[in-house]
Amino acid sequence: MRILHCIPSLGDGGAERQLSYLAPALVARGCEVHVVLLQEGANAERFSGGAVVLHRLKRGGNHDPRLVTDLRRVIRQVRPHVVQSWLPQMDVLAGMAVFMDQIPWIVSERACAEAYNGSWKLTLRRWLARRATAIVANSAGGAAYWRSAIGRRTPIHVIPNAVPTGEIADVRPASAIDGPFVLSIGRLTEQKNMQVIISAFSRVASRTEAKLILCGEGHLRSQLEQQIADLGLRQGVTLPGVVRPVMSLLKAAALFVSSSIFEGHPNSVIEAIACGCPLVVSDIPAHREFLDEQTARFCRPSDSAAFAEAIVETLADSAAAGRRADTAKKILDRLTPDGIAARFHDVYRSVVAVP
Repeated sequence: MRILHCIPSLGDGGAERQLSYLAPALVARGCEVHVVLLQEGANAERFSGGAVVLHRLKRGGNHDPRLVTDLRRVIRQVRPHVVQSWLPQMDVLAGMAVFMDQIPWIVSERACAEAYNGSWKLTLRRWLARRATAIVANSAGGAAYWRSAIGRRTPIHVIPNAVPTGEIADVRPASAIDGPFVLSIGRLTEQKNMQVIISAFSRVASRTEAKLILCGEGHLRSQLEQQIADLGLRQGVTLPGVVRPVMSLLKAAALFVSSSIFEGHPNSVIEAIACGCPLVVSDIPAHREFLDEQTARFCRPSDSAAFAEAIVETLADSAAAGRRADTAKKILDRLTPDGIAARFHDVYRSVVAVP
């Protein structure tokens, strides 16, 4: 089976990372896998062996209408049995490109309804997706979004994100950090809600020696830096930007915090689980979908005092935190790249008449 994945880039995002796990696993299952993209990025190195064929579209702008023609040219060259698109930009381009050729098309949903506004691009995406052969969401929230948008005319599957536990097992913990630290990873945007973690840490700083590291980049960086300064936390809170390899930090962290307001199936949380990190997470449907009180501490997203208490208690009772972390690892048994690839392969076989 030939599969053509369409994605804007192979940068640092969660969708890009998931494709970097999925594509080689599909090759291992006997598929011929191609990826068409606009630019490469940090995850491109995972495709360096040549088992997955990369096709780069070389137009100047992300909204150049000629990109549709270029994508159709790749489709005619590759002659895929199925096209799968990732992220709204490529959903739009792929939806236009496959329309004339009647190739089975699968839309990937990485988020949920709260992630989207009423922009023309998203409206066009929803309209085009009515012609999709299937939709694969990584969470129940993402599936619910599409059931609301297009009803039940299109099959909608939920396949969670993969986590490469074998690779992670070989990663060594970071060693150049002085003392225990709490870690959070994500874009510095409203969704990730990191101002609540900073506010919580103003209550934590006097009760523990632990530091706080917030990894990621985004448009709220200057605002968060100002909040850190205003609370007198410059010695205890750092924003190092995008860190690679972040797994080393996760393996060394005393606990991992996610204060997101909404999520799909969060990569950072399942990666923290794989690294043995105890969890303190926001009480949102996306976290409740795979976590419970035996695997994590939960706090309302807006309640910085609750986050502070959960952080202090988790740091103080390492035995209980360790038990929760060990229980959480059982979740990973169904999230191996090969297992997730098998589920995608089943979806492909349901829409095309090839082995």
